[in-house]
Amino acid sequence: MPSSKALVVVTSLWLLILNIEAAPSFVYRTCINTTTYTPNSTFQSNLNLLLSVLSSNSTQKWFYNASVGDDVSSTAYGLFLCRGDVTIEVCNDCVVSAGKDIVQRCPREKVAYIWYDECMLRYNNDELPREYQWDGNDVTEPNRFAQVLGGIMDGLATQASSDQPLDDQNVT
Repeated sequence: MPSSKALVVVTSLWLLILNIEAAPSFVYRTCINTTTYTPNSTFQSNLNLLLSVLSSNSTQKWFYNASVGDDVSSTAYGLFLCRGDVTIEVCNDCVVSAGKDIVQRCPREKVAYIWYDECMLRYNNDELPREYQWDGNDVTEPNRFAQVLGGIMDGLATQASSDQPLDDQNVT
């Protein structure tokens, strides 16, 4: 009898461990401190609401953009984008984490970007994002990469100049 209880406990713990998803993997953040906001300002209130709106929408979407505010000087613009191969649950976990993390890492900046392996979130005090992130890894087969990229670009150029729907054969 005691051994069967131990087996149940061990099995339960093992199943619990398997169901725990890993936390989002932080990659990079950019805080642009040329414009900052004061604590308890209208911009901070709008930013907090914006981050809540983004988090709420990540339960159903892999991309969403929004703005909160009526006055040009205090409107917060933002968006999130999740990787296409993650589940909606992973996307939501990442966006929620990013929303909490970005205000900790960029405590008073009006322009901030945060990247995780699973998603990216940004907010800004105007509509135009001015930051990007690239993969720092080298291409392992540069000739093959150039060949495939050239084929894709040729296919896209052909597709853009025609009325035919895009399919995999046009871009591979």
